Amino acid sequence: MAENKIQPTYKRQRFLLAFIRQLRYGVTSTDLQKLVFLYTLKENSSFYDFIPYKYGAYSFQLAKDVDILRRNGYLAREGSLIQAVGRLFT
Repeated sequence: MAENKIQPTYKRQRFLLAFIRQLRYGVTSTDLQKLVFLYTLKENSSFYDFIPYKYGAYSFQLAKDVDILRRNGYLAREGSLIQAVGRLFT
């Protein structure tokens, strides 16, 4: 895989990438929303704002950051799973 040329812009994107890397086998979009929501509650983090939604808490910014990281080659979607790919940025 080619080296990523575009670095994640925001600290929250770097957090999200590190968070997904901790989940070795990937995660579904719905489960990622739930896990990050629980993390923000436990750690009092302000990276993402959540609203009530059909399947639980939802963050539009989190979904957008996943899309940005996927387009820039940091994440890949295999079936219904989102997985981190390649090297971590320097």
